[in-house]
Amino acid sequence: PDRLYGREKEIAALSEAWGRVRATGRNELVLVSGYSGAGKTSVVNELRRVMVEDCSLLASGKAELREKTIPYATLAHALGGVLQRFVSMPVEQQTIWRTMLAKAVASDGALLAPLVPQLEQMLGRYPSISDLQPGEAARRLREALEALIAVLAQYSAPLTIFLDDVQWLDEETITFVQRLIADHRLPGVLVVCAYRENEVVAGHPLMVSAGVLRDDGHRVCEIELADLDVESLGQMLADTLHCSTHASAPLARLVKKR
Repeated sequence: PDRLYGREKEIAALSEAWGRVRATGRNELVLVSGYSGAGKTSVVNELRRVMVEDCSLLASGKAELREKTIPYATLAHALGGVLQRFVSMPVEQQTIWRTMLAKAVASDGALLAPLVPQLEQMLGRYPSISDLQPGEAARRLREALEALIAVLAQYSAPLTIFLDDVQWLDEETITFVQRLIADHRLPGVLVVCAYRENEVVAGHPLMVSAGVLRDDGHRVCEIELADLDVESLGQMLADTLHCSTHASAPLARLVKKR
């Protein structure tokens, strides 16, 4: 069956977080944890049903172990997917957002474009920037990302950024997310990070950043996906096998035990 079982409370908690950001404009971080295959991505994707009647954007990126040394790779993938939506807009709307994006990122778009090629689809090719010290280049790239997100947050209500498998996320992005949540100038950003709980320990950079945000008074919501209970398993089996929950109960108990 094309539905989730036993995740009603988790979906409700995520929807409530989105609603709070939408109502208050205050940025929020949501951490979704669970073992591999627990349904973390499926739970977050249920948020699309809540957003369907709004102009809200969901930027989604999945961290890869091989990209852990590439700063902002996962975030750039997520933002690029959202920009693709702007590319397909009618010309009149594209013109408005092209103007806003060009003004926001300015010449630093040359630093951002290699990470987010969709930016050049909208704004054209940038001349390369040379003779920048590494620290200066990193600062300007971060500021260009912040400016891009600020523009997208103006369009959306709120802007939701979903980063999956963040146990493999680069430390630059984790630090960036911390700055993003703490930035009171943004009109409302919800960042959802999903991770395998057995691969993120207390000293992981994500946990450290979440702790700092909490200590500074920012809202961090934690959603843990445990194993399905026997009732949910029974319902899933009943729907799958086209039988009653009474008939599926013995099999559900066996599956739960295994």
